[in-house]
Amino acid sequence: MFIHACLKLTLKFYISIFQLQSLLKCQHPASAEAGKPVHDEHLFIITHQAYELWFKQIIYEIDSVRELFMVPLVDESKMLQILNRLQRVVLILKLLVDQFLILETMTPLDFLEFRVHLATASGFQSLQFRLIENKLGVKEDNRIKYNQQHYQKVFNDEESLAMLADSINSPSLLTLLERWLERTPGLERHDFRFWHAYQQSVNRWLDDTIYQPYIEATEPKMKETLMAEYQKQKDSFETIFDAEKHKVFIERDNHVMMVQRMIGSKIGTGGSSGYHYLRSTISDRYKVFLDLFNLSTFLIPRDYIPPLSKPMKRTLSILSAESGIDENGTGSLENSSSLENSSVEQSPDEGVMFSL
Repeated sequence: MFIHACLKLTLKFYISIFQLQSLLKCQHPASAEAGKPVHDEHLFIITHQAYELWFKQIIYEIDSVRELFMVPLVDESKMLQILNRLQRVVLILKLLVDQFLILETMTPLDFLEFRVHLATASGFQSLQFRLIENKLGVKEDNRIKYNQQHYQKVFNDEESLAMLADSINSPSLLTLLERWLERTPGLERHDFRFWHAYQQSVNRWLDDTIYQPYIEATEPKMKETLMAEYQKQKDSFETIFDAEKHKVFIERDNHVMMVQRMIGSKIGTGGSSGYHYLRSTISDRYKVFLDLFNLSTFLIPRDYIPPLSKPMKRTLSILSAESGIDENGTGSLENSSSLENSSVEQSPDEGVMFSL
């Protein structure tokens, strides 16, 4: 009797904690209400409701990470927590992609049976999806118009509009991440000027691997190919030292994607151009962390990466892992910890600039 009562109480807690009585009554197939139920509409509804639940969790995680980044000085001890939550978002997104496999068990003919009952309902009207885009950092200027109008036009209630306004006006994850990265030690220091060192390393790498072979080549066609490649690589690397050139570099890739886009002929349930509208939204215009996406363009071989100066190593707390070398090139692991706690400042005449 006691065990039966405990099981009954546990079941009650399970049902109440997860609000199952409400959750499991949220499916109302329009085809059934019209008197001609279509079996696969139930799957269609469940799948989209699952998407919205996961969207809610994604927003919850992104908001928590944004909050950790919003302080004037980010607590570096929180980075593991930040990475963990962002990795959780990535795994959720992968799961959402996999959900399409379940939805694809429904054939196009099955979908057509209840499509008429969807009226103007469309995934474009998902408020949470728009909130995710804004909170991540999708730029308003980059958005593709939906049915020749701004996406906010489909939201009429004050609560939704207020949530959209807040997501637009608050710092996005992209903005907060950029602020954090701009604090990276060594970008501008008298003992370690990263950009100057990087530019020299790039020039040396291009000279060694492309320009010198061009000088030594005797065949005209080979010389032409090498020079074209040299100029192409040089132009690409120069964009990260010039904001205007970098902007043109990004916009050029966007233009290529736009030219490849075809005008659709089939209208979506929400009034968009269906497939072709969706295809247009996966161009670089909707890539939030585009600089990170393009980062491989600006990587150089390990042998050409400029070494850190000793004060810079102390700043990054990595000197202790390198045999305890002190400022004079001697020492042991015993004095490496004291080096990390010492001042990172050093006068320019002490000759600590790294060699290239």
